[in-house]
Amino acid sequence: MKLPPKKRPGNPILASDWNTLVDALAARTPRPSAGMEIVFTSGGFIYRVRPSASAAPAPVSCPFGEIITWIEGEGENAETKTGIRGGVVYVGDKNFNIDATALNLEADGTWLVYFEIECESNRDDDGEIILPGIKTTAAETLPMQHLVRETGTNYPDNTPPAASNGIGTVIVPLGKLSITDGTPSFEPVSCGNILIGQCAGVLSHTRG
Repeated sequence: MKLPPKKRPGNPILASDWNTLVDALAARTPRPSAGMEIVFTSGGFIYRVRPSASAAPAPVSCPFGEIITWIEGEGENAETKTGIRGGVVYVGDKNFNIDATALNLEADGTWLVYFEIECESNRDDDGEIILPGIKTTAAETLPMQHLVRETGTNYPDNTPPAASNGIGTVIVPLGKLSITDGTPSFEPVSCGNILIGQCAGVLSHTRG
């Protein structure tokens, strides 16, 4: 659009020139678009890419550390379940994918939730000395265990591996579960998948 010529002092301003000037200003006024937005600053304005909903970070799940709801079955058999999210447990040469564990919301109370895993530690060729690391476990499945205590807040202790067979039991605390009037809450000890380890005859675990 061609702007009207400049006027000398005292020259009249024609309505057509004024309207042309208004149209030119409107045509040159910046406007936001679907992908861009305008940010006004003390020195003027800048264009910025508009944040996209698809670019928003996905919610991070917490294996063995949060309450979730899901649907089991299809059609008329579909049923809504509420429970503790599962995850992966690594025990020597075994990897277990643990599904979410449904809760009975009709039973009010407080529980300590934990895994109890029997595992075999590495030993020397003579079977007399415990070596670092976990060899395997005889378990075919690893269901979540619920420990109910009327008093106290302690989890069971680990059972160290015996030198005779390398077998020991590790307790993996998950958290405190409370159900009140059908509403569950969970205070996790930590968050993440579980890796069982052993060093100097002491069983341990890490989360990540």
